[in-house]
Amino acid sequence: MAKLLFDLAIHLYPAIHFFHHTKPLLNQVSHYSKSVNSYYIHIHVERDFFNLMIFHHNILKFSNSFSYRNISDILYFVLNVFKSMGIGQEETIHFSGLTEKYDDLSSNFAMYIRNLKFVDPSGNFTFSYVFNDIELHRYINLFSVANCE
Repeated sequence: MAKLLFDLAIHLYPAIHFFHHTKPLLNQVSHYSKSVNSYYIHIHVERDFFNLMIFHHNILKFSNSFSYRNISDILYFVLNVFKSMGIGQEETIHFSGLTEKYDDLSSNFAMYIRNLKFVDPSGNFTFSYVFNDIELHRYINLFSVANCE
């Protein structure tokens, strides 16, 4: 099935460039990490996996994708990485993807981590009014792919 989709995309759009799903995210996260003097921690949530990226002084120290079945899995993986890297609870976690303010995921993280932020895509975007009610952090990979080369 994947080959069929690949061949169809190449046929319809011969100049298409394919990217791994982490490339636009990494591009975005590395941009934001430049403005942070300590750790920049980013969690991007998809339906059945999430990406955890950690920069320290603008250097990528950790990047991995984890499969999960529930919120407890995400907490377990992230807190274990924090423990193994010596990251404290005072650091800020930046979220994007399929999560929202005050949902179960952010509420559970708030029990362990004080500072949670939801990241909007960086760039000079102009949006139609239909985007006024949409949380842009949910589509960070879609907006960030425009900045990838």
